[in-house]
Amino acid sequence: QQRRLAIGTNRYVGLKIELVPTGGVSLVNTADFIRAGASAVAGGGEVVDLEALRAGNLGAITATAKRFLEAVRAGRAAAKK
Repeated sequence: QQRRLAIGTNRYVGLKIELVPTGGVSLVNTADFIRAGASAVAGGGEVVDLEALRAGNLGAITATAKRFLEAVRAGRAAAKK
């Protein structure tokens, strides 16, 4: 049986699929991915800056992670409208 993906959602007709983008994720497009139906995003190097890590600057990494969380929340809020 063929199922079609509804544009802007993460659900096939009659089947829920949790999508998590792992490539190309940034602060600029995180909210867009969530708004389009992604359940979460994986930011990798966009979240954990290598130079900040080497310098032991956990505050900078934490601040970036918080900005990603804010972008996810904004995407979810926009998706509910």
